[in-house]
Amino acid sequence: MDNLRLKQWLMSIRDKCQLRLSQLRVRLIILSLICLLVTVGISAKKSHLQLLAATHLSAGKNQTNYSNLPRGKISTQGSLPWLNITANQLVDGAGNPIKLRGVSLCGVGGLHPHINAPKLIQNVTNGHNGWWSTVVRIPIQPEAWQKIGEERFFTEKLAPAIRQCVKSKVYCIVDWHVVEAWDSAKFEQGVENFWSYVAPRLKNISNILFEMANEPATPEKISRENWLKWRKKAQIWVDLIRNQAPKNIIIVGSPRWSLLTAFAAKYPLQGSNLMYTAHIYPAQTKYNSEITFYHTGKAENVSLEQALEYYFGIASRHVPVFITEFGWTTDYYIDVIFGTTSEWGIPVKNYLQKQPQISWTSWVYDWQCSPKMIDENQQILGGEDYQGATIQAWLSETQGSFKP
Repeated sequence: MDNLRLKQWLMSIRDKCQLRLSQLRVRLIILSLICLLVTVGISAKKSHLQLLAATHLSAGKNQTNYSNLPRGKISTQGSLPWLNITANQLVDGAGNPIKLRGVSLCGVGGLHPHINAPKLIQNVTNGHNGWWSTVVRIPIQPEAWQKIGEERFFTEKLAPAIRQCVKSKVYCIVDWHVVEAWDSAKFEQGVENFWSYVAPRLKNISNILFEMANEPATPEKISRENWLKWRKKAQIWVDLIRNQAPKNIIIVGSPRWSLLTAFAAKYPLQGSNLMYTAHIYPAQTKYNSEITFYHTGKAENVSLEQALEYYFGIASRHVPVFITEFGWTTDYYIDVIFGTTSEWGIPVKNYLQKQPQISWTSWVYDWQCSPKMIDENQQILGGEDYQGATIQAWLSETQGSFKP
C-alpha cells in the first residue's frame, strides 16, 4: 500500500512537471515573438528616421543630404522673347515697346502651405475666366527658403511655378521677398546666397525677370545721402547677379520699403537691363510731405496723382520703372493698405493707364495675405472694400496684350 501511494505521488509530480514545462515552452515562444516584433519595429523606425534625415531635414545647409533628390529640371528655352531696356522703356527682341501687367502671388509654399502656385498661375493667365495677366510675380520668403533648404525649395516649390509660367507663355518675376534693414549682415548674406544659387540656374529662361530684394526697409530717410549709401551696396548685388545671368532683367528696390525710386533718375546704378521698382499703398500716398519736400522744398501733402508723380512718375521718364506692388482694402485695418476702390484704386489705375513706360503687378492674388483679391473659395472680391474685381476687369481690357 505504501509503495502504491509512493508511485501515485511520483506520477503526480511528473504530471505537474510536464504541465509546467509545457507552460514554460509557451511563454518562451511568446517571449521570442515579442523580441522579434520589437527588433523589427526598431529596424523600421531606424529606416524611417534615416529617410527623414535624407529628405526632410532643413535646419542648416550642411545638415541636409540631398543626394537622393532630383534636381530642378526647367525648360532652358523659355516661351517668350528676351526683354531688354531701351532708354526708359521695356522692349522685346525686335525693339518694340512692351508693358507687362499682372498680379503677385503671396508665395509658392513653405510659410503658406495653402498655396498651389502652378494652379494659381494657371487661374490668372488663362483668359477664359477673365484674368489676362502677362506677368506673374513669385515671392520667395527667406524664412521658407531657409526652412525647407535651397535645393528642395528650388526643386519642389519654385521650379513647378516657373514651369507653369513658361507653359502659360507669360513672364515671371522671381522675387527675393526680403523685408529687412538693408544695412544688416543678415540682409546682405541673404541676398548674396539666394542669387548665387538661383541666378545661374535660371539664366537661360527668357520668361524670367529678377527682383533683387523686395523691400529694403531701414534706414528709411528720404534723402540723397541715404540713396547713395543704398546704391553702393545694391551695385555689388546687381553685379553678382549679372555675372551669373547676363540677359535677365533685374528689378532694383530701394530703402523705405521700395519708395526712394525718385532718386534713381539722377543717381542710377551701373549696368544693363536694370529697372527700378516702387511699392505703392494708400497711406504712403496720403502722408507724402517728405517726398514732396524733396521735389519742391515744401513739407506739405499733395494730391494722390501728384504724390504718384513724386514717388516714381517723374523718375519713370528717365529710367525704366516697374511697380511690383500696389493694392488696397478696407477689410484689414492696417493704415498702410487702408483705402477704397473709388478713392484710391480707380485713381491709381487711371494714372498708370497714362504711363505706357510703367509695367505693374498688383499685390496680392491670395485669400490669406492682404490686401486680398479672392476668398478661400477663389471667388473674386470687389466693390469698395476689395481690389480683385477692379484688377481683373483692368486686365480684361487688354486681353493679354503686351503693348503699352
